[in-house]
Amino acid sequence: MPSGTSDIVHAEARACDQGDMLACTNLGTFYEAGEEVTRDLERALTLYQRACEGHASIACSNAANVLRDRGQGVAALPLLERGCAMQEPGTCFQLGRLLRSDDAGASD
Repeated sequence: MPSGTSDIVHAEARACDQGDMLACTNLGTFYEAGEEVTRDLERALTLYQRACEGHASIACSNAANVLRDRGQGVAALPLLERGCAMQEPGTCFQLGRLLRSDDAGASD
């Protein structure tokens, strides 16, 4: 982690490295927004996907949002399905919206 990075980012990174999926999600949010760190959507997506695989349902939604913003609606579908299966209401709502939109059929 670069010098000058805040203590909270360091703490979240350590917790994520130790398997805390909420910390991975939070760290992804920092990278996505460019808060406390240089904005890095690839790093954010990687962190969200890791957290989603680790059963942090909100991370599934966050990863899907990054992909949809890139026009990769098809790639977002499995993430939203996983999050919805974890009974994350917002993720289920997003899944429904995506399935009703043209984005679900867009090519990656």
